[in-house]
Amino acid sequence: MGAIKEVMLLAALAPVLLVQGKRVRRDTPRLPEADGPRQGGSGAAGWLIVGDSAAAGVGVDLQQQALSGALAAAWGDGVPRWQLEAETGLTLGQLVERLQRLPPLDYPLAVVSIGVNDVTARTDNGAWQAGLCALQQVLVERHGVDHVVITAVPPMQLFSALPQPLAWYLGRRAGQLNRLTAHWCRQRQGVELFQPQLPAERAMLAADGFHPGAAGYALWAQALAPRLRALWTQYRPVSGH
Repeated sequence: MGAIKEVMLLAALAPVLLVQGKRVRRDTPRLPEADGPRQGGSGAAGWLIVGDSAAAGVGVDLQQQALSGALAAAWGDGVPRWQLEAETGLTLGQLVERLQRLPPLDYPLAVVSIGVNDVTARTDNGAWQAGLCALQQVLVERHGVDHVVITAVPPMQLFSALPQPLAWYLGRRAGQLNRLTAHWCRQRQGVELFQPQLPAERAMLAADGFHPGAAGYALWAQALAPRLRALWTQYRPVSGH
């Protein structure tokens, strides 16, 4: 689709998208963050998980079923020390502000889940790229992180809570942010975009049709664990971190 035709299409769809967006915000169930401990493991520092509602475990009852617990389970024996710092509703800029307020945490690896709220808040390209720079800076300079793994914004066009054409529009924007992130990562060291290939099935989602369910978190963690193991081998502290 040419750029001019795309602009014209979006302009024509704008009233429909606005109505659908209001309806989704009104009708989608607001699920709580998962309950349970937000740190675990033992020994040397391993990874810090930061981000939005998906990082916080919205969609399941317990952190054990969420990304943090599922990642520890996928790791197996000898899970290093980990910590979760996440909050529902955060955009990239708000995540950076939260990380700036925290005391130094000192972890070699960071896993980031962010972007869905930037899609819905219509964060522009410049603000997104500036936010990525600020995110890496605060993780490295304040929290001692050596390597940042940014999980791709999920394919929002597959969220069952979203009607068409809103699902198409938000999925399109999610893809644009991922392409910007991939390009940004290629220009820098110590940061990468992780794009898990998860099945596009309703069973992967929570009851709200918007967040991962237990099966979705488990597959996300199983895909991520081998990459974290490889990075841990490279960056793990020799005598504490």
